[in-house]
Amino acid sequence: MQHNLSGFIKEQTKRGWSEHTNEAEYQEAVKIARFFFLRLQEQLQWRPKR
Repeated sequence: MQHNLSGFIKEQTKRGWSEHTNEAEYQEAVKIARFFFLRLQEQLQWRPKR
């Protein structure tokens, strides 16, 4: 998995952010970005030691 947003989007769509050419492609990239941030948020949540 990529550790940065632009790499993750390129990995998922085969295009860099600036390479998307229409609204539908950008909407897909935004959807992928939301997924990236949700996963990141989950990974960064503080969890008490057991």
